[in-house]
This record gives sequence, structure tokens and C-alpha cells, in this order.
Amino acid sequence: PNAVFTTVESCIAGEGGLVQFVNRSDTGLAEDELWSWEFGDIFSGEDNYSTLKDPSHYYDKPGTWTIRLDVDSDNGCSDYMQKTMAINLKPRAEFSWNSNCLSDEATVFEGQEAVDYPDYIADRTWTIYRGNTEIFRSDSSQPDYFFQSQVSFRVAYSILTNNGCTDTTEKIITLSPTYILSQDPYFEDFEIEQVHGWSSMSTDLSQNSWTYGEVNPGGFPETASSGSRAWYTDLPDPQEVEKSWVQSPCFNFIGFQRPMVSFDMKRSLSRNQDGAVLQYTTNNGRTWLDVGSVDDGGVNWYNSDKILNGDGGQHTGWTAESESYEDDQWYNAAHGLDQLTWHKKVQFRIVFTTMGGDTYADGFAFDNFAIKQRSRLSVLEYFTNANTPVCYDTDSLVRELMMELPADVIDIQYHAAGNVPDKMYFDNPVPANN
Repeated sequence: PNAVFTTVESCIAGEGGLVQFVNRSDTGLAEDELWSWEFGDIFSGEDNYSTLKDPSHYYDKPGTWTIRLDVDSDNGCSDYMQKTMAINLKPRAEFSWNSNCLSDEATVFEGQEAVDYPDYIADRTWTIYRGNTEIFRSDSSQPDYFFQSQVSFRVAYSILTNNGCTDTTEKIITLSPTYILSQDPYFEDFEIEQVHGWSSMSTDLSQNSWTYGEVNPGGFPETASSGSRAWYTDLPDPQEVEKSWVQSPCFNFIGFQRPMVSFDMKRSLSRNQDGAVLQYTTNNGRTWLDVGSVDDGGVNWYNSDKILNGDGGQHTGWTAESESYEDDQWYNAAHGLDQLTWHKKVQFRIVFTTMGGDTYADGFAFDNFAIKQRSRLSVLEYFTNANTPVCYDTDSLVRELMMELPADVIDIQYHAAGNVPDKMYFDNPVPANN
């Protein structure tokens, strides 16, 4: 006989894995053979040996191993093959894409694989499926594809390294509709099922209490703020630790001035044990930032910065007003969004977190989500003298305020003569008449 063997793939994960051996020995006219394997892994005990034709062996880490195959045929002949093999570290395929927003721009994909140096990527393949039908294939490092509908697509990314190691990962991408706010401000009362484009997610798929639909009068929140449907949490009994959220479709803020967000909310929370927060992302969810903070001028906005189990290690948001408290009505919350002006792809999410354990708390509910333009203006009138030191602090305060709220406040200054000449006053002794 002629003893020959190879492997399906001589690559395993860093924490260990199975290597499948393939016996390619030529035994000629022999009718019966005996196989004897030694895998060079003496610390595996009896598992270091096998008499199977095509065995597999578990190596607890990558490395260099000496493997031997002995072949004995029934005609009294024998042969062996001994080979020192490198069992390499298997690469890890990973990728991301630049936007979940359906728009007039192509979606760009980027590989983010991990490969053990000095090994490197020798080949890569991207495949996009709609259902089970392949609609796109590429070997580029950063392919782009123009999606034309909001249905879900399956994206597969496969890599092959110079050492012959492979890995494949698949993800589902569902494109969200993009609302161009400059054309039409956004309002969603959630009354039309499966049209609103919002969806719930969680860090643990088994712990997601968010529910969308008609509100049960016998449970929280008893009624919707308007109509019959809303988003609300339906907490399990007993309650458990949870971090979950409801994510919005996409919004284009280009050309949309003085934006604000408002929605109706109802709370049934345990003080600082449970909480909710509104966040936004401008980079496809790589980072999420809070909309506003405590006591920053928002209407019915956050009431605590000490919430346990807050999102991303932060502790700001809505919680109960007292130990364990349920709102007796729906409240409208509102806040400015000036930081998002001129951003093209923005998504929001309302995050709910709980430590669990409070049998009286039912969670959080929201309804009537709107993004619109602020319509109110404030007029600030005051007397000053630009050359009087006593007015410096007041003038500085006004300037800082105007820098923070340039679109919301009209600044009217009356420059008086006083005891010290005011250049503005003397240059303009009579008000302009046109």
C-alpha cells in the first residue's frame, strides 16, 4: 500500500477545534486494511489514537503537530506516512455596512476580518441573496450595492487565507425607509399596522418585552395616547434584567431648520431601577448618543442621571418620580434636535432598561412620534451701554445665549447714553426708519 493523508482544513479557533483527516492511501488489490493513526497530541490520552479510516481529532490550540498514519493490508504489506503539520489559527470573517437607510445612494460593505499574522487574505467573496436567489457577487474589499426595496436581504461574506483557512459569516440586512423632512415633517401614530417602519430589538433575544399593537384595557398602559395602537412593554412575571429598544426608520435632515422631536409617553417604573432614554445615531448604529440631558430645557424630559443598568454605561433618562410610580395619564415630551441639522441619515431608538424584581412596575410606552420644526420665537429686550464695565457681564451672558439659541431668540438691545459715552448710541441717535 501507499500511505497518504491530508486534512479538509488544517485550521482551528484559538480555543481549539476539530481537524478532519482524509485518508487517500492506495491499497492496490488488497481487500482488507488496518488503519492506525497517531495525532502527535500525547496529552489527549487515548484520543491521541484512532483506527478509523477518516478520523477527526480535537486539538486544544493551534500549533505544529506530527501526525502518523500506518496502513497494513491483508497481503502482509504495510506502509506509513509521517508528516509535521501546522494547525493554523482560523480567521474570523466579519463585516459591516455604512447604512440601513434606503436612499438614492448605494450601500457600501466593508470586511472587518481578523487574520493571524503573517497569514493574510488571499481571496474573498461577497454574495447577496433575495430569498434564495443570488442577486450580487463580488470579490472586492469594499463592494457597494444599490438596494431598491425595503425587503430583507441575506449577505454572505467568505474569506480564504494564504494558509488555506476559511470562514464565512452571514447577516440579514433590512433597509428602512428614509423620510426627507424638508419635504414633509414626520408624524407617526402607529395606527396602520406594518407600515410605520419601527422595529424592536434587544441585547438578549430572549429578553425583549416590547409590544406593538392594540392596547389591552386590562393592562399597562390601559389606552393608547390616541387611537388604539401604541408601542409598550409587556414585562414577564417574574421580571428579569433587560435592555431592549424600539428603532425608528431613517430621516434626512438636510435643509430642515430648527428641528424638534416630540412624542407621548407613559411610565410605570421603579425609581432608578428602571429607565428609558431617546437616542440617535448618524453612523448606522456604531455609536448612539442621548437626545438631551436632565434640566436642559426640554419639555417633560429626563428626570434622573442615576438610573442603574443604563444604556452604554450612562445613567440618564426617564424613570419613576418616586419609589415605584405609574403615570396617571400620557405626557407629551419634546426636545430640540439642532445637532442633527444637515445630517442625511439619522435613526432614533427608545431604549428601555430594567434591573427586574419590581412586581409593581410595568415599563414604558410611547405613541404619536413626531419630528417637526419649532415655530415659536422668544424676544429678548434689554438696555445696555457698551462702554460701561458694569454691563460687560450682562453683555457676555446675552452673547452666549444667542450663540446657543440663534434660531429661537430675537435679541433687541437698547443702547443708552448714560454717564459714559456709548458709541452705538451716538452713531445712531435716531432709529432707522427703513
